Amino acid sequence: MDYLKKEPIDVSVIMTTYGHENFIEKAILGVLDQEFDGTIELIISNDKSPDNTHEVVESILRKKYDASKFSIRYYNHTVNKGSIKNFIWTYEQAKGRYIAVCEGDDYWIDSNKIQRQVDFLDANADCNLVYHRVLLYDNEEGRFMHETLNKTEVESKRDLVQISSGNFIHTPSVLFRNNLPSIKLLENSLVGDYVLWFLNGEVGKYGYLPQFMAVYRMSNISIFGKKSVFFQSMHVLKAVLNLKNYAKCSKIRQNFIKQSQKISEDVGISALSAREFGQLFMLMFKISPSNASYLLKRISEKLVFRKAVVLSLFITNPELYVY
Repeated sequence: MDYLKKEPIDVSVIMTTYGHENFIEKAILGVLDQEFDGTIELIISNDKSPDNTHEVVESILRKKYDASKFSIRYYNHTVNKGSIKNFIWTYEQAKGRYIAVCEGDDYWIDSNKIQRQVDFLDANADCNLVYHRVLLYDNEEGRFMHETLNKTEVESKRDLVQISSGNFIHTPSVLFRNNLPSIKLLENSLVGDYVLWFLNGEVGKYGYLPQFMAVYRMSNISIFGKKSVFFQSMHVLKAVLNLKNYAKCSKIRQNFIKQSQKISEDVGISALSAREFGQLFMLMFKISPSNASYLLKRISEKLVFRKAVVLSLFITNPELYVY
């Protein structure tokens, strides 16, 4: 369904949503509150939500907004695509020179966000993406916190080598040029945003703005956030594996290996079941054989048992020998 259709488009805002009936209104209004001297299209893609997200979106879109600034396209899918496929599909609908991302459970809090970011990219041809600081909202405790990934108060730039050491970008903070050859690499990862940032880094640097201009909801809001630390870490490691295999620069590949070791430290190896440890070990080994010895060095208790588990993995999974 199209509302207030207008072209050409300067900025396309991608908003994927699933089960966000309690949050989607803030997300939409944060976009429609933007004060921008160009045109914005908002693309809302509802991935067959099981709640009343559709009714809430329809209610909001029946209101009238400034047709000279906004074009709204709303898609209510009848078949669930899954989060990553839905994002890729929505991305492919974008017509703007720039793309911004705001998922249905996050929201923007600065009406000048888009203007600041477009101005930055227009003035910095060496950058392909610009991001800013966000407030974190703990939905369970009902409180806001400053993010910890970025603390500096001055504008700066980072590059592909730096992001290969770890993600420093929150999803609702980005605006990037609509010039990527392909984002199909996202298909193999549940952690698509980090992969998307990496693809942008292949084209240009990352610009940073110190203002807090969005809220990123934490904890149990998303399907991903409801899962265990082990589940989340495994999917981040899978993204790291995909990127490490994709990267051509040896320094970047080595950074991904080091990053995987840091991620494994958050899992809590001693508390894992034998099956979970086996899954972690196999994935770490695929990232780099050196990770196998790294894991074993970290566990002093029950070492004989762990070695037996590892040995059985190699016996039952001979493909691990192939690297």
